[in-house]
Amino acid sequence: MLVHLMLELYGCDRQLLSNEPLIRRVLDEYPGRVGMERVSPVHLYDIETSNPLDAGLSGFVVIAQSHISLLIYSYTLLSLLRMRRMIGAPVPFVVDH
Repeated sequence: MLVHLMLELYGCDRQLLSNEPLIRRVLDEYPGRVGMERVSPVHLYDIETSNPLDAGLSGFVVIAQSHISLLIYSYTLLSLLRMRRMIGAPVPFVVDH
């Protein structure tokens, strides 16, 4: 069973979301918090384009059954894709910064 959870988030704190070490930590720790096995290092890129609305951090981590990605542009998109059923509800990631 394919499960794809996507969250589009608007009005987020841009300063917080441009904190590269924090975003890297979120991608590194979140798979374990939701009971998934991370099988790759975090891949995080600072994207710059001619349109500032398309610029921002973009990253992902491969998990045993698929991936978790986080895209931060003029809005934030969190995508969690898993190839088998998730057990329980997704766990929110609370950040102490």
